[in-house]
Amino acid sequence: MLVNGGEFQEELSKLATNAELPLLGSSANLTGTGTKVAVEDIQPEIRAAADIIVDYGRQKYSHPRPSSTMINFNELRVLRFGACYEVIQDAFSRFYGLSLPNDPGRDILFSGHLRQDCDSN
Repeated sequence: MLVNGGEFQEELSKLATNAELPLLGSSANLTGTGTKVAVEDIQPEIRAAADIIVDYGRQKYSHPRPSSTMINFNELRVLRFGACYEVIQDAFSRFYGLSLPNDPGRDILFSGHLRQDCDSN
C-alpha cells in the first residue's frame, strides 16, 4: 500500500494521528524478493490478491533507494533507510524528542537495509 498524497491520505493520517497509532501498509512483494517500485514488477500472485491497483507510474524517490523507511516500533530501531528518511528523522526529533541514526548513504549501505547484527544507534 502506498498512498502518496491527496484527500484520502490526509483523512487516513488524521485518523491514525488522533488514535495515536502508527500508519503502515504492505510492501506489495513476497518476503525476501526486494522492493518493487513499479506495478509491473509486483509478482502476479500479489497483484491477483489486490482488490484495486492504482498505477501512478514511477515516483520522484523510487530509485535508487527502497520506497519506504522501515522502523521497528517495539525497539524504536531503524530497519531500512528509505526515501525521505531525513524528513522522518527530523519529525521524530522535533515532535517526539527521539533521535534516529543518520543514513550512512548509498555508497556505504546501497540497499538501505541494516543487517540484524548492526547497531542502528
